[in-house]
Order: sequence, then structure tokens, then C-alpha cells
Amino acid sequence: MGLLLNVDYSDPLVRARALRALRASGVKSVGIEEAAEAYYVHYRSPIFGGRASSPVWERFLTTYVKSHYYRAVAGVCRLNHKASLEAAARLLRAFESYLKSLENYGRAWFGRGAREAWAEAMRQIRRHMGDPADVAELHRVLKNSARSSAGGGREIRRPLRFPSPQIPAELDWPEFWRAP
Repeated sequence: MGLLLNVDYSDPLVRARALRALRASGVKSVGIEEAAEAYYVHYRSPIFGGRASSPVWERFLTTYVKSHYYRAVAGVCRLNHKASLEAAARLLRAFESYLKSLENYGRAWFGRGAREAWAEAMRQIRRHMGDPADVAELHRVLKNSARSSAGGGREIRRPLRFPSPQIPAELDWPEFWRAP
């Protein structure tokens, strides 16, 4: 059982797509369940309600789905295998970078450091996903990545980097996560 109710985690196709997303991302610290969720959150409209294997992954994924990054990427990726695979690989890389940054925080993200830790999560998403305001550029990149995986285009080796000075106020710290 996973976080998404509209994904059958025992289906061989789901497992194959998850393994392919893991291979494409090069991530070592994430399991097949998280990779399947990273893929299918882009490929389909997600229906949350299950239990995640990790509370950190659950909050990271729900934070991402509520962000403007997801809204920009979702339209390009919906029912598009290659684009969903590329977006899943980038999301998994962002999550692994976030886990590495949590090691520096230690357990601080449970207490007072929680706000900074989730701001760091958004920085990692921004770093690996690029600027969501430029959806045309994102579509071009995902289209090129689809061609490169088919052998026709050049391979993208590094994520897009756009200057973004601060996290927008609406993403800084959602109301329901604020301490009383």
C-alpha cells in the first residue's frame, strides 16, 4: 500500500516504471514505492489517502503537489510517459538532495527548524525542476529529453537554473503547518 489510492503497487507495469524512474534519476536512497509515486503523481491526477512508507516523503510530495512547480509541470506530463519519467527523475533527485540537507539539520526539522527544513525542500525542488513560470521552456526541455531517450536528441545532463531570490509567500509555510 502506498500514498496514492489510484496506483496498484503490485502491478508489474507500475514496478517497471518505478525501476525505470530510479535508473533515470540515479538515486540510491529511495525505494520503489516512492519512485512509483513520483512517476504517477505526474502521469495521472493523484488521489491521496494511503499510507506512505516515510512521513518525510509524504510531506515532501504533498508540499510539491501544492506548489506552483507541480501546476506548471502537470499539464505537460499528464498521460505522457516520457515527460512523466523525466519529471519523476528530477523529483527523486530533489528528494535525495533534500534528505542530504536534512542530515545537516539532524532532528531539527521536527522542532523549531521545521520552517527552514521545508523552505529547503522548496529550494531543492526549484533547483531540480527549474522555473515554473517558464512552462514553454519546461515543455521544450521535456520534449528534448523524450527525444534523447529515444536516441534522437542531445541528453540533458544538468537541471535548468533560473534565478529565484526567495520562495513566494504562498509557499513559504502553509497555514496548517504553522505552530500555534
